[in-house]
Amino acid sequence: MKFAFTQGEATMGTQLSWRFPIALQSLFASVSFVGMLMLPDTPRWYYSVGQMERGDGVLAGLHGQPLESDAVQDQKREIMDTIALESSHAKILLAAVMNTAFWLGTWPLYWTLERWGRRPILFWSAIACTAAMTVFVAMNGVQNKTSATQWTAVIFVIIFVTIFGYGWIAIPWLYGPEIAPLKCVFDV
Repeated sequence: MKFAFTQGEATMGTQLSWRFPIALQSLFASVSFVGMLMLPDTPRWYYSVGQMERGDGVLAGLHGQPLESDAVQDQKREIMDTIALESSHAKILLAAVMNTAFWLGTWPLYWTLERWGRRPILFWSAIACTAAMTVFVAMNGVQNKTSATQWTAVIFVIIFVTIFGYGWIAIPWLYGPEIAPLKCVFDV
């Protein structure tokens, strides 16, 4: 949107050519902010801060069923299990490993970007991310989970994050400015 306004107003030569796009973007941000204030709190948040009755009420309302229904109780149990898991030390360790893998994935791009090109890296990293996420989902969908299936899921989500860091972090930021006409970037 900014590109279209900048292109259209480049010949104006007034401050309106840069103030109007910023004002318009601020309008969308303001609408989002007001809408965010109207959103209800989630049942997960209520459960995590110990307000069980309010969480039960929101969860039952979301399902449109009484609190005693199987669907509401199943989701409550799932939320409570997730909260218990997230409060463990394994969460902190896994977050550190994931962020490190993500960071390490960005480094090879520096040496391979010009050699292999942007499109092949985006294409093949998308395929690799799809394969890694497919294995992750398959391991999570197994009915009788074992330690091996759970560790396989963890390893493949780490592989996904590493590949995503390699192929999809820097290139989208580089690609737009590289294909934009120079007269949009510089006053030529």
